[in-house]
Amino acid sequence: VDDRFSVRFPASNASEIAGVRNGDVLSAQVTMDIKSAGVQGFLYGLRHDPGFLEILSATHEGADPVIQGAEFKVTAIFPDGTGFFEAIVLSLNQMPPLEFPPGSGILAASARYGAFGLSPETETRIEFFDGFGPQGGPPPSKTGFTLSGVFKQPRLVDIGLVRSRGFIPLFVRGDCQGDGRIS
Repeated sequence: VDDRFSVRFPASNASEIAGVRNGDVLSAQVTMDIKSAGVQGFLYGLRHDPGFLEILSATHEGADPVIQGAEFKVTAIFPDGTGFFEAIVLSLNQMPPLEFPPGSGILAASARYGAFGLSPETETRIEFFDGFGPQGGPPPSKTGFTLSGVFKQPRLVDIGLVRSRGFIPLFVRGDCQGDGRIS
């Protein structure tokens, strides 16, 4: 489906944040762009490298009002601390609201991460993934949306990229070739 999940960092207003140092606390948000009619719920897992980031909290509190009114909503950190999942079903008994209105940048959840173990060149991801669920329990879950009672996976998801170094500009004015000429 064309509906999309994204990781965004409020500090940079983008899916990438740079200049992160050991001891920093990062805020990240999961947002959705809903284009399809009939989206009744969603499920996703989000993970990170525990060698560089530690999840401090994950919540749907403060999310979009439609999510706040959902009959079933769970946001929980994985027991091993490598990420979290969120599952939302708007209505279990056919009482309105039955579906999300289309929109962009719909806040689904917020999380906080502590940074540690970073070197000057660290680049690590906060990313969506499939296959999460309890070991020895039901089959692993997949990231997706429920549209009119049918579970469908999104075509595209945006990861969050965390860099310890600053942004590298795409264009630099000056002596780029080192030959004494200004370009």
